[in-house]
Amino acid sequence: MITDYTRLINKEYPLPPDYVPPDLIDIGLPFDCAPGNPKRLLEKGTAYAARELICRSQHEGISLCCISGYRSYDRQKELFRGSSYVAAPGTSEHQSGLALDLSSPSVQMELTEKFGDTSEGHWLASHAPFYGFILIIIILNLGRNRAKAHANIILLSIMVLIFSLGKERGEISYQMIDIGQGDAFLLNDKGAYYMVDVGGPKYKNYDSGEKILIPYLKSLGIREIEGIFISHEDKDHMGNLDLVWDNFHVKNIYTNKLNEDSLRKYKPHILKKGDRIKLKSGYITVIDEGYEFDENSNSLGLILDIRGVKIMTLGDLPSEFERNIENRADILKLSHHGSKTSTSRDFVERVNPIIVLISAGRNNIYGHPHKEVLDNVYDRKIYNSQTDGMVEMRFNKDFEIERFLKGGYFR
Repeated sequence: MITDYTRLINKEYPLPPDYVPPDLIDIGLPFDCAPGNPKRLLEKGTAYAARELICRSQHEGISLCCISGYRSYDRQKELFRGSSYVAAPGTSEHQSGLALDLSSPSVQMELTEKFGDTSEGHWLASHAPFYGFILIIIILNLGRNRAKAHANIILLSIMVLIFSLGKERGEISYQMIDIGQGDAFLLNDKGAYYMVDVGGPKYKNYDSGEKILIPYLKSLGIREIEGIFISHEDKDHMGNLDLVWDNFHVKNIYTNKLNEDSLRKYKPHILKKGDRIKLKSGYITVIDEGYEFDENSNSLGLILDIRGVKIMTLGDLPSEFERNIENRADILKLSHHGSKTSTSRDFVERVNPIIVLISAGRNNIYGHPHKEVLDNVYDRKIYNSQTDGMVEMRFNKDFEIERFLKGGYFR
């Protein structure tokens, strides 16, 4: 967790010649230089924040490339001798490990004012502040008149960074990951991460865990997961659990009594109706323990209450058991990927959600979501991973929801 960005570096307070930032790492960001080059290094917290920013850009079809990160005192001294535009040794932000130059193929990877006029430059101007970055290069190259025109962006960048000083990152979000034919949901509770199911579609040589879930979680800088809630033992809900367990420090696995045997090696916490897990921004409540009938009816039912917004998720619970649910919610994750075996019109009217989420694979062999179910939720706002990609709900000052379509073929 990032707790301190503060470094004071200027002519009055230069860094000493032997200063080397702690925790310099290369986490594989797309740099315009070969592996092993020192300028690929960044302070650990900055590196993870940059990776989140780059991952976000890739999801939105924006191509960014890292040009230069850390710079040693000797390297700064060498550059200073050759240019009047380079900061003196000990006074460059690059020596802190907290600065990163970015460009794009559209300007041939150059650090030029033309970058500010590109779609990549405009995207970076509007998104970088939310990851704690001031747009130093763009600001320096705007010129006085253009800088005035972009004053709102510059001011926002500075305000966001100052707010971040000495504080943990406070994002609160819930994501429907575009995992294919399955369920995988990620809660970011101010830096504490939870998952509701982990997906698991596998087809011949295609593995959704290896291709999507693990790379995506790592791209966010996640190393530890507070808890994973497994609704039931179907592979499209828990098939990637071994991979997640092996790649991250998972502190807790939660499920119900009906799924205990299949998860025994993880020593799961067994939840009962009425149990509540406290979050920094709310809580998760068990509203249904499942039923001993078949695998789908074994599903654990939860409500996530995040800053007063209630999200209901019931795994693959069939319609005949949905009748026992008396809670209402603002957001409903449709059971069984929109199968006609779940989500009756009566159930929708009782829960009365504003938004419904459908996690289903593109062109899946089951025909999910079925037309009957779509008819049952015709008067709700629908977000479907087949057409909307990953869907992120943010619970910061205001509730926001955003879609992220990705390229390529995903089942």
